[in-house]
Amino acid sequence: GINAEYGGVARVVVVVNKMDEASVKWSKNRYDQIVRDISAFLKPLGYSTEKANTLSFIPVSGLLGANINEEASADMCPWYRGPSLLGLLDGMPKIERAVDAPMRMPVLGSTKERGVVSVLGKVEQGTLSRGMQACVMPGNMPVEVTAVYTNDVPVSRALPGENVKVCLKGVSEDLLVQGVVLSSVDEPVPCVSRFIAQVQLLELLDTKPILSIGYSAMIHIHTAVEQCTVVRILEQTNKKNGKPLKTNPSHLPSHSVGRVVIETQRTVPIEKFSTCPQMGRFTLRDASTSIAMGRIQKIAK
Repeated sequence: GINAEYGGVARVVVVVNKMDEASVKWSKNRYDQIVRDISAFLKPLGYSTEKANTLSFIPVSGLLGANINEEASADMCPWYRGPSLLGLLDGMPKIERAVDAPMRMPVLGSTKERGVVSVLGKVEQGTLSRGMQACVMPGNMPVEVTAVYTNDVPVSRALPGENVKVCLKGVSEDLLVQGVVLSSVDEPVPCVSRFIAQVQLLELLDTKPILSIGYSAMIHIHTAVEQCTVVRILEQTNKKNGKPLKTNPSHLPSHSVGRVVIETQRTVPIEKFSTCPQMGRFTLRDASTSIAMGRIQKIAK
């Protein structure tokens, strides 16, 4: 599926709310109708109740708090005997995070208060610690982390998946623009302007119905947004078995899969998807419309 494979969303939980509404009254028929309609919409995206641990439905009443924390009683909802919403979320397997990998934190924005420069972002890999030496990429600008905050509370370190505010020393605020990456000094994030990617095309524009060499779009990867161009199409891929359908095709049509070479207007800090999924997946947008999702397979040296 598109989102499951390329977007990094492995599982979807659909909360069917307002089951207590007067016209519904915890009707199983109404719930089943919603499940059918939503399932039909999500199946092309890679989510199905037939696939283990990809799609779940939960009937709830937010107003009454029913089936949110504690399971709804048999008197209220006799046909549903599954877990409550929080019970389902608590029972999900823990996401494995690359705590010991080289630190990566894409910058979302920066501020300067009372002479102290700070950046906002999310730690995607490694451990960000107060007092550590780091660098800002691209540019390899050395900085010192003087403070780390999560939810405005000072902490000694932040782990992957945490949104943080980081105070830095040794760098000017105007260099900390959206899309740069706070990185480990010993193993800084690669910065390139060309890479090979596998892309899953969505519905292309009516005015540009095929993706051919020279196609320009905006690439959205972690917090970075850059102008890019498809400079080569390596193959069109069979979506079912992953084998090549055509080598060096002239174009790719809507809803096809292929391997392409993308060149960005400026150098961008990225990782291969296999190394760090959060830094190696992207979306291509044209005229404010998402036209493709992709994963970086190889980075040019």
